[in-house]
Amino acid sequence: MLTKPYEEVTDTASLDRLCKAVSVSSFVAIDTEFERQRTYYADLCLIQVATDELTALIDPLAYAIDLSPLFKLLSDPSITKVFHASRQDIEIFYRRTGQVPTPVFDTQVAASFYISQEQISYGSLVQHHFDIALDKRWQRSNWRRRPLPLAQKDYAASDVYHLVHLYHVQQKELAARGRADWLAEEQKKIHRPELYCIDPKEAYKRLRSVSSPLTRSILKDLAAWREQQAQERNFPRQWVVTDALLLALAKEASKAKPHDEASLMKPMASVSSAYKEGLSRCLVQSLSHHKDSAFGAGSGGKKQPPPNKMTALRFELLCHLLAQVSQCEQISESRIATRAELQDLARDEGAPDFLRGWRYEVFGRLSLELLSGTLGLWLSDGGVRFGTSRSVSGGSNALREAP
Repeated sequence: MLTKPYEEVTDTASLDRLCKAVSVSSFVAIDTEFERQRTYYADLCLIQVATDELTALIDPLAYAIDLSPLFKLLSDPSITKVFHASRQDIEIFYRRTGQVPTPVFDTQVAASFYISQEQISYGSLVQHHFDIALDKRWQRSNWRRRPLPLAQKDYAASDVYHLVHLYHVQQKELAARGRADWLAEEQKKIHRPELYCIDPKEAYKRLRSVSSPLTRSILKDLAAWREQQAQERNFPRQWVVTDALLLALAKEASKAKPHDEASLMKPMASVSSAYKEGLSRCLVQSLSHHKDSAFGAGSGGKKQPPPNKMTALRFELLCHLLAQVSQCEQISESRIATRAELQDLARDEGAPDFLRGWRYEVFGRLSLELLSGTLGLWLSDGGVRFGTSRSVSGGSNALREAP
């Protein structure tokens, strides 16, 4: 719980004084509250900051406030900015300033280096370290309203207050495990501006994957069109066209015959009139662009060859190995490697991230040994284990075993 008072900042002069006080610290913990249910871009409603010495709530909706002093603080390279699950917070500041706050310490990323749980929530992390159950009833409340109720402000201040203590605990935890450098390597990715520039051409990656190359190509075009519309109008994506409808349109188009535009229009019945013409045009143009693959085989394009059985087996073995390494090292699986990266290695394509840096030391070297036959996986009473070929054939203990 919050054990000291917090300051409420509603004007530029007060903000300037606050930022000067924060600037003597080597770090500042930052949290934000925003609304996004009715907009594409997040509507910033409250900014919480804290150090060892102070906690403050900054009201960005206040009439008499200019956030420039805060933005200057965020760009100061001598002050570490501490966030939890920083992506959306940084996106908000990047959209306001055109700059990524640096350097950043993300407590969710830090936790992934000693807790194998995937994307651990802030509440779970505070519970894990301090045995405190945070009151989250205000999490989904209305942050635009003014004045904010006292209990709602207390909740906001409490969140950032605990973030300060979490930062100190995690620094010690990572140092004790010798993983501070691993985190520093990982945090560099957070500083890349391209993460916060939403490219419509990449929007399809948010959707459920499809196996057909033709369907995937059409879906990519439709998702890019929807993203542009949502950005231009500042509407949520689902208000433009739902994910389900985009998938249905792409699948229907991939099965269409030449010049059969009527069948493509059937799923359009539920599309808002504001978007129907533009979406129809995009669908027809996409199909025309991909028509060689669409109509070359009559229905649905060329038939794809069946998956290579050896590739599938290699992928399955890599998944088992990743699960074991995650448990042994107490690092979340997704922090080590993604399924897409495992598939690339199974197909002997590309250069996955886990073949470099700390990931290579933890998992990459073992994955290459597994595929080359010098490392084996086998079943035991304790589950799947792995070790060198000699240890497997000789029946000795595995190199590593999940606890």
